[in-house]
Amino acid sequence: AWKSMLRRPLEDGEFTFELYHYDPETGKTVGSAIQTVKNDGEGNITFEPIAFDQDDVSLYEDNPAHYAYLVKEIAGTDETVIYSTEQYIYLVTVYDNNDGTLSFDEVVVTPDGTSAVPLFTNDLKPGSLAIKKTAEKGSNTPFTFLVRLAGEGLPDNLTGSLSGAQTPVQPAPEPEPEPEPE
Repeated sequence: AWKSMLRRPLEDGEFTFELYHYDPETGKTVGSAIQTVKNDGEGNITFEPIAFDQDDVSLYEDNPAHYAYLVKEIAGTDETVIYSTEQYIYLVTVYDNNDGTLSFDEVVVTPDGTSAVPLFTNDLKPGSLAIKKTAEKGSNTPFTFLVRLAGEGLPDNLTGSLSGAQTPVQPAPEPEPEPEPE
């Protein structure tokens, strides 16, 4: 499986994924997660191999053994990220080669059965910027702000400007006198 992050670089170990046994007939996971892993900095999601042995295959050549596993991302706590809700099912068929070895076929589908490439994509939530200009008493001149966004993974040319016209200045209320100590 793979991980991608829109609008900023992906970090090593940033997102968590779980692997479950899956029952295609009920459409539900079986038991708790059998593996939990994190993505690497290149977007790879690598689970430990699942071993099959002679006890895991059918005795009947025309009826091979079938296994299903579900992979999903676990939503983190970063409030700026929109976490992927995608789920992918790995359908594995294990064959006895009748020579002391096993082989398998693997197909990846979505829960509705559509063939899929297991790619989990996250995005950033929209943000906002608020700037407030406070004028000193008697000063209310036009203004311009230059806003430059800077940070890792952002292009160098992200700039914008905000400007405003003069607005009537209201005198600030007089502060309330502090009570005298007794």
